[in-house]
Amino acid sequence: RNLIINGAMRVAQRGTSALTVNANSVFYPVDRFHAVGVASAGVFTAQQVSDSPNGSDKSLKFTVTTASASSGAYRFHYNIEGNHVAHLGFGQSWAKTFTLSFWVKSSVTGTYSGSFRNSAHNRSYVFEYTIDTANTWERKTITVTADTTGTWLTDNGSGLKIIWGLSNTATGTAGSWQSANYFTSTNQTEWIATSGATFYISQVQLEVGDTATPFEHRPWDMELQRCQRYYQILARGGGARAICNASAYSSQQAYGVAEFGSTMRANPTISASTGTGIYEIVGNSTSKSVNSITSLTNIINESNTKVRIQMSTTGMTQGHSVWFRYSNANSSTTDTIKADAEL
Repeated sequence: RNLIINGAMRVAQRGTSALTVNANSVFYPVDRFHAVGVASAGVFTAQQVSDSPNGSDKSLKFTVTTASASSGAYRFHYNIEGNHVAHLGFGQSWAKTFTLSFWVKSSVTGTYSGSFRNSAHNRSYVFEYTIDTANTWERKTITVTADTTGTWLTDNGSGLKIIWGLSNTATGTAGSWQSANYFTSTNQTEWIATSGATFYISQVQLEVGDTATPFEHRPWDMELQRCQRYYQILARGGGARAICNASAYSSQQAYGVAEFGSTMRANPTISASTGTGIYEIVGNSTSKSVNSITSLTNIINESNTKVRIQMSTTGMTQGHSVWFRYSNANSSTTDTIKADAEL
């Protein structure tokens, strides 16, 4: 029923420490939600916290650390995959009505706004809502009929973008679909202009129909797996933790295959921590330090399910099976191999 993944803000694979959002930066404080700052004056932080409305135990919190009265595109987004909104009929004569609901709390009252946009950024619908009482959880609902024109993706690309504004920028009139790239309305409160201002959000839900139903809580394992379609950590250090089986291609090269925890949206970008002694190969009853990870290449025709890892060291026996793992002595829990296929 709920087309939003991680709307309760419970999954935070990248960590829960406060992230600083400033000029030209994009951060994911919790999975699937990303914060954006496109100006040099104002700065805010974003993080998962335990303050939440009834029925939840987590929320996404933003805090102004450097106030700015000048305009800047301070906001946060959620991008819905086209496969998940194809049934809403965007761009079709039979386009359906949908309802966005969420709980919000802020130290700054007033009119707030956001928008729904397509991936081409040439169709947008600006919506408004009011925070009536400071520092109090309030539920907001926005009901919209999907756009009957424009180009909207129904594949694994970005089918619908949702924006919540934190400053007055790229403004348009609320309440109708327009051929423009609008973020907020002309009435948007300049939240970023107040030093120490806070903004919390949780229980975000998007559903078919004109009625906001109670928030749908999905099991933790189900929500985590859905998040892993877009981002996942294949392996984490902090001891002698196995990464994958491997085979010694030569005395100096070994190849291994690591499977993703779930099928990813698209061919992901693979990245790994680097440094002396973080990884090691175990085989022939000995451990050998990995001199380098020479490549992290997705397997052809299975690029969204597995990754092939090529390692270099010395003194291996060609053809022998080995283990590729984090070093017991030198790895830490901050060392990771991760796959990113975010929209």
